[in-house]
Amino acid sequence: MMMPTMRYASLCCFVGVVAGMATLAAATPAQAQAQEDPKAVARAKLVEGSDLLKRGEYREALVRFQEAYALVPSPKILYNFGLAYIGLSRNADAIDAFEKFLAEAQDAAPELRANAERHRNTLAQQTGSLIVEADVKDAEISVDGRARGTTPAPGPIRLDPGPHQLVVEKAGLPPYTRRMTIEAGQKIIVEARLTKEAAPAPPPVITVVQAPPPVVPTEKSTPSHTLKWKLGLGLGVVAVAALGFGVVERLGANSKFNDFNNHPDTGQGPGQCDTDARVPRNGGADCTSLLDAGNSAASKATVGLIIGGVLAAGSVALLAVSWNDRVEESPKTAARASASTTMALRCNPSLLTPGLSCNLRF
Repeated sequence: MMMPTMRYASLCCFVGVVAGMATLAAATPAQAQAQEDPKAVARAKLVEGSDLLKRGEYREALVRFQEAYALVPSPKILYNFGLAYIGLSRNADAIDAFEKFLAEAQDAAPELRANAERHRNTLAQQTGSLIVEADVKDAEISVDGRARGTTPAPGPIRLDPGPHQLVVEKAGLPPYTRRMTIEAGQKIIVEARLTKEAAPAPPPVITVVQAPPPVVPTEKSTPSHTLKWKLGLGLGVVAVAALGFGVVERLGANSKFNDFNNHPDTGQGPGQCDTDARVPRNGGADCTSLLDAGNSAASKATVGLIIGGVLAAGSVALLAVSWNDRVEESPKTAARASASTTMALRCNPSLLTPGLSCNLRF
């Protein structure tokens, strides 16, 4: 009769030992983790939360960030809170996180603070704000069951668009309850009266404030056709100057050649000037000087005419392109774009005289 009892007791002892070992085995990692450096554990949780954030598991990432913040309450972790809240479409909570980060993490990296400000400004246009005013002090404010401080409220309460329930209460007074629907960019001011029990609560005073559009920096730029037109005119002026220079030099060369051909016989040399190589010094020192001056002027004229012709072609081309661009950019003249004037400049070497022969066609 004693054997079953002893067997039962042995079994209970065995089970107790196994349970104790299991408890010890379960407690050992917890004790080891408790003995670890809290900063190292928080860092590991931040790394794990960042990986979850990259995979789109925002809820789990937020839990890891909250656990890290509980171990080491560094305000820099609040930036991670904001990113997780954005992924969860909790824009109002994200704004609160970014604002707290900017207020407390003064030593954060400048680019991180700039990103936080950018997120805050962008999300501010996607949320509404609630201002609670009450006729008593130290009344507790809660929105959708979440505590939001006491009266007088230090500032507006950010809320995501949609329905919300406001409760303002203080011990010994009837609570003030109000349901409302807020929209993005909307500002609602509520006057909560707790001292007048019989009087019905007044409806909320709603002031719609249109969110300003995001400021996009713009650079003042000159239309491309205007720049092309000015450049074309500039090239045209230079082309006229070069062509004028070429014409003047050409006239000068002709004058020298005429003097060379009509040089009188002074009786001190061979006689009239001649380009024949057999004539010494082309008929005299004056003849040689006239011939050299004429050749030099002719060369300069050729260079001036060639450069002027090239610049004139470029000027006409730029003016034509600018005109076409202007026609395409103007809605009123778009129908006449097909009838726009076309111009062409063709330059060919002249066979009769040194230089170029140019034809401008419309």
